[in-house]
Amino acid sequence: MAAGKIEFYSGYKSEEIPRLITISGTRHRVIEVTDRKRVLEGTSGDISEVFRCLLDDGRRVSLKRPAV
Repeated sequence: MAAGKIEFYSGYKSEEIPRLITISGTRHRVIEVTDRKRVLEGTSGDISEVFRCLLDDGRRVSLKRPAV
């Protein structure tokens, strides 16, 4: 996926969830986060967060970022 920018919302518990994503210059709202998990990268030992999201155009995408 060619994501230019992912914008997150931080709630009162400081849990950040994706709200907007830019794909090929077009902004899309994240309608729903259907899954969220932390993944241990086997080779580096780094921890990432993976979000499975439903976008406003009906697409389902996976977003990955380093864990906060």
